[in-house]
Parts: sequence; C-alpha cells; structure tokens
Amino acid sequence: MVTRLNEIESSCDILKCVNDKVTVNDNYKNEKAKQDDWGNPPSPDTPENRKKAQNAQLIIGIVALVGIFLPGVLFWLMNG
Repeated sequence: MVTRLNEIESSCDILKCVNDKVTVNDNYKNEKAKQDDWGNPPSPDTPENRKKAQNAQLIIGIVALVGIFLPGVLFWLMNG
C-alpha cells in the first residue's frame, strides 16, 4: 500500500503522501498562478520604439557578422 501511494505521489504534483494518507498539495494552485505570469507586456508600437528596435537589430547583425567572419579571417591569416 505504501509503495502504491509513493508511486501516486511521484507521478502527480497535486497529491502529497503523509502518514499513508493522500492529501492535496495547496501550493500547486499558487505554482500554477505563477506559471501564468508572462511578465511585462510588449512596448507600444511607436516611431521611437521602432527606431530603437532597428538600431538594436543593426548592432546584433554587425556583431553576428564579426563573429562569423573573424574566425575565418584569422584562420586564413594563420594558415594561408
């Protein structure tokens, strides 16, 4: 009987086994509410925010290109 209760407890987060009795875990509802929190909403679509996003994408693109081409150029210079 105890092993079956342990199997139930390990298979389900809602149930909690204490002294051979199965009880409902009250923290499960609170954990579920925390999982539904997605954080801050996206910023509004304004010309200023579009400009900031475009600048950020440009910087990320430049860093990505440097990260892609720098190893190749260094390899070419060292072994070329």
